[in-house]
Amino acid sequence: MDGDEWYVVSEDGDQFLGLSTVKRLGRDACHPRRSELVDPGPSVQALADALAAQRATDASPPRRVTLAGHDGVYLELTGPRDITGCHPDPELWVGRGIYGNRQVDLVWILDVDGQRVVVDAGYDGSSTGPAEVEELRSMVDSLTFLT
Repeated sequence: MDGDEWYVVSEDGDQFLGLSTVKRLGRDACHPRRSELVDPGPSVQALADALAAQRATDASPPRRVTLAGHDGVYLELTGPRDITGCHPDPELWVGRGIYGNRQVDLVWILDVDGQRVVVDAGYDGSSTGPAEVEELRSMVDSLTFLT
């Protein structure tokens, strides 16, 4: 494993919420090559910029946020419409796969007392409704970091 991660997945596998310390990612989410992994640097903004620039995903413009009392950056990533043309294991970053067509990841990249922490609320963009997305956002809003 490249960074520390923790995920909770819905019973149907369509929604998930996780925390991660991202260390490296590929320049292309659909065709990650271990030999071409990049370290975006330790800052919140550096990781946001690297994710926004990643090929095979669409990213919203990163914007400044505060979550659970910690400053950071928020962006939304939408995966490929059809992952059948991707490498067998596409991934947003090492350890964070893309599991279905049009996967959407709501990503908060936070500075938690000097450590970069990624909060990732993801869902299947083909089958998840607005109420389920709101539930994910509510779960994120309820987070507390103990330091």
